Amino acid sequence: MDSKLSKKNIFYLGIMLFGIFFGAGNVIFPISMGQAAGNHIIPAVIGFLITGVGLPILGIVAFGLTNSKGMFDLASNAGKPFAYFFSTILSLLIGPIIVIPRLAATAYQVGVAPLLKQSQQTMGLFIFAVIFFLLVWYLTRTPGNLLDYIGKFLTPIFLVLLAMIIIMALVKPMGDITTPAATGKYIGTPFSSGFIEGYNTLDGAGSIAIAIVVIEAIKKLGVKSPNKIASSVIKSGLISAFLMGLVYTLLALVGTMSLGKFSASENGGIGLVQIATYYFGSFGNLLLAVLIFVACLKTNVAMISAFGDTMTDMLPKKISYSKITVVAILVSLVITNLGLTQMINFAMPFLMFIYPLSIVLILLGIISPLIGKPKVVYQVTLLFALIPAIFSGLNATGLADKSKLVGSLLHLDTYLPFSQIGLSWVVPTLIGFILGMIIHTFKKRS
Repeated sequence: MDSKLSKKNIFYLGIMLFGIFFGAGNVIFPISMGQAAGNHIIPAVIGFLITGVGLPILGIVAFGLTNSKGMFDLASNAGKPFAYFFSTILSLLIGPIIVIPRLAATAYQVGVAPLLKQSQQTMGLFIFAVIFFLLVWYLTRTPGNLLDYIGKFLTPIFLVLLAMIIIMALVKPMGDITTPAATGKYIGTPFSSGFIEGYNTLDGAGSIAIAIVVIEAIKKLGVKSPNKIASSVIKSGLISAFLMGLVYTLLALVGTMSLGKFSASENGGIGLVQIATYYFGSFGNLLLAVLIFVACLKTNVAMISAFGDTMTDMLPKKISYSKITVVAILVSLVITNLGLTQMINFAMPFLMFIYPLSIVLILLGIISPLIGKPKVVYQVTLLFALIPAIFSGLNATGLADKSKLVGSLLHLDTYLPFSQIGLSWVVPTLIGFILGMIIHTFKKRS
């Protein structure tokens, strides 16, 4: 029998979705941005919320509107070859290559590293990562229970712990948001810099993969109708969006106010440790250790589960979900030992490449009720987005500074509108969409 979700279950799904999106990286990036943006924090936050909150929710809504079963299903609207290409790259990025090991490294740096001597850091990270991923493996063995693990247990604990730090920072601020001067790219382009910083959360692109976890949770509650599933996905997405926007904004403001006592830190994880220690002393280290551990654990469990589900759909049936997740966990364990700062720097070129394609796929899904799912429109639009996306990714590697030949080639990207703010793909994509619609119209007539 096809049932309808109660308001209570919709609320728990919204909490679960927030918990999946809001990992430790989502805690440290707004802190870091707040410190860098200084008195330009307001436009920076607005830009950050567009990519950090708006895109993830649009991604979830796109799944609801297209009744897609998962990332591969949504990407297949552009053809199976593109679906394999896109799904593989994105799954690896939000899985064992970047997001999963980055979460584990964040949990270590914020919660454990401050307690160890410098000479103990390498071995400490390895031991912590082994224990952490054993627990992740245990929780991902039964992916159908993610609503209970994340929505009803881990996320409420995370919110309570985070609220303790935010409330203290607002009641007894270390400084104000008007005095600190903006630094770096936030001096001249705070909005676009915040917009690009939102890429770092990987939630916009990740929503395409994460949606399958939410859909499976809804089906487990007895909902079978595609329309009811779509409605439940959208409603839970709106609850998640509200919570994400609120927490992001408050954390960014806390980051800016922290400049009243501290200088800008190397990354947001270090800044968060300083803030927690300032307000709670030695107890702050324990509080933060538990907070970040819970944040990383809940998101990693969801990411491993999403990676396993997606790869199970794409790979031969003889390769089981359990085998895929074990391999993903082992790869993540190795990469985790690179350290947090190195992983953040390593991730940006890949994010600059994959994000434009993800955004285009999401937007095409959003307008699908108006235009349908014509393959030629998807293909031409994504093709026109692909070329500037490649340039953006290569530019983020810094190769242009090391080679004159590469630099002169990549310089061509600067002739595109909005290239200075990392959005060179926008105009070509729009041209590709218009061209695709024209081709589709002529095909229909003929």
